[in-house]
Amino acid sequence: MIIKDVAIDKEVKVKVYTKHNVRFNEIKEALLNNPLLRKTKDGRYIAINNVGRRLTVIFSCIDGIADIVTA
Repeated sequence: MIIKDVAIDKEVKVKVYTKHNVRFNEIKEALLNNPLLRKTKDGRYIAINNVGRRLTVIFSCIDGIADIVTA
């Protein structure tokens, strides 16, 4: 799978930062720099990458646009 861009809702962005202390630029860097990808049973994806710290991102992907669920 090729991820061309990353999209995130404002509410998700705020929740991910306040609850998990993860910034959007970390999520984008993790997804665009050769992450380990796995598909879940419900059709979403899990990306794992090291961007100064190990980061796990859950997202859905349509037409190369990753829509963030959580990180």
